[in-house]
Amino acid sequence: MSIRKLCIFLLVVLTVTSSTSSFAVVIGSGNGSGNTNAPSGSNGDLGWNYVGMVNGGSGVYLGAYGGANWVLTAGHVYNDGGSRNFSINGAVYQSVSGSGTNIAGLDLYAYQITVGQGTGLSLLSNLTLAGTSPATGETLTMIGNGKDRADSRTYWNVNTGSTPYTWSEVRPPVFFNASGYKQLSSNSKRWGSNQADGVVTVNSTSMIQTTFDSGIPNEAQAAVGDSGGGVFVLMNDGSYQLAGIMDLVENYSGQPDNTAVFGNLTYSIDVASYRSAILDSVPEPGEFWLLILGGVFLAWVLLRAKKQSQLI
Repeated sequence: MSIRKLCIFLLVVLTVTSSTSSFAVVIGSGNGSGNTNAPSGSNGDLGWNYVGMVNGGSGVYLGAYGGANWVLTAGHVYNDGGSRNFSINGAVYQSVSGSGTNIAGLDLYAYQITVGQGTGLSLLSNLTLAGTSPATGETLTMIGNGKDRADSRTYWNVNTGSTPYTWSEVRPPVFFNASGYKQLSSNSKRWGSNQADGVVTVNSTSMIQTTFDSGIPNEAQAAVGDSGGGVFVLMNDGSYQLAGIMDLVENYSGQPDNTAVFGNLTYSIDVASYRSAILDSVPEPGEFWLLILGGVFLAWVLLRAKKQSQLI
């Protein structure tokens, strides 16, 4: 018997004073403790070195766009009330006060951080934003921060005749119709994989949908704390691009808190759908220098005009 999905939740970032824990990308393979280092192979880190922590949630470093260093994150992470400093690889980069820009009225913000030259993030090339949405079935890499999962699977017998559904934990061979994982108290930065179900509209926003179904190795599902984390797509030439920003999950009715159950959905803001809006807020380097050169040229024209008016 299947159980239908009902509830959609923001991946709300909890403050450090909360008694409730948050957790990261949950992977369905192995004992769940792996994938805490960059993916290995000839295709590089698949975005690992660009994803850090913001206000207890996640954020993605975009690079030095428009003469400043930018981070992209979910709006509810940015507005959580924390410092917005960006922590990655043991370093903490200070946020620039007043630099936050909402993207197209979405739950998406870009803001500046201070990056010293010659070390850390300054050594990374600018991250490429996807120009096309991922195709259905295309493999994605999801990277976020937060709690680890239990090493063993939990099983439930779910009564769908009540509202909300009633969940009773059981042990096979007792009948069950739902299974997944609970969280632990420890946390890690972790990557996982999933395949795009397509791009759907949720809360008037174009979202990449993925389903937690153990369909591929390292199958991933987002949870609290992953908001603002990156979803990356590998290109045919071996490069990778930022395809999405994790934002929402869809759980079953009555699903126990702090669990990832097979059949849950992750919704990530589709970067390709809003690429122009992002770049309008985060100018590309070429656009920045055109603006600078344009300003210099305008100043030169005005100066000449002033001199000419004096000569006349």
